[in-house]
Amino acid sequence: MTAVRQRPRPAARTADLSHGYYRIVAASRGAVGQAVAYAGTLKVDEAVEETVDEAVAALRARLDQRTERFEAARDPDGWPSPEEYREALRAIPDEQSALMVRLLRAHGRRPEALATVNDLGRIVGLDPAEVWKQYGRLGRKLNAHLRFGRLRKSSAGQRYVVDSFATVSPIEGSEVLAIRLRPEIVEAVS
Repeated sequence: MTAVRQRPRPAARTADLSHGYYRIVAASRGAVGQAVAYAGTLKVDEAVEETVDEAVAALRARLDQRTERFEAARDPDGWPSPEEYREALRAIPDEQSALMVRLLRAHGRRPEALATVNDLGRIVGLDPAEVWKQYGRLGRKLNAHLRFGRLRKSSAGQRYVVDSFATVSPIEGSEVLAIRLRPEIVEAVS
């Protein structure tokens, strides 16, 4: 008599939640609970416990430890490492992150990672207002993901200072603003 191998039944999704900038997907698989954590589409950790709730709790605790390790590894001024920036960038939804990363890469290739929004707009084919809009979104998202202090508005009051990944200053003798990327973000997107 030939034994018939049965495929394991796919797990029914029982939880899909956020924890920090991670997404946790959890389900029961047979007699155990399994939880998997993602930063964007990158799987970063998983836990298997007796129940789904226990797996989620164990995974949350490990993600908290992961975040604490990243924060402990920041430089003396509190700036994230390139690895921490990479993980935070992965957590931005794909439809937004592709353009943001394209802007950052183009910006990072500029001498001293210094550019104006007009320069960046010409390089990537965007209106300067759209560059500000994208960098403002990116700054707010990184600010939230990396748990920095509240973002400040620029002295002009109409543009966000993207101080979670760059510095913004007027070009001497001009009203044009120059944006200089932090070296860690340049390395993160290289």
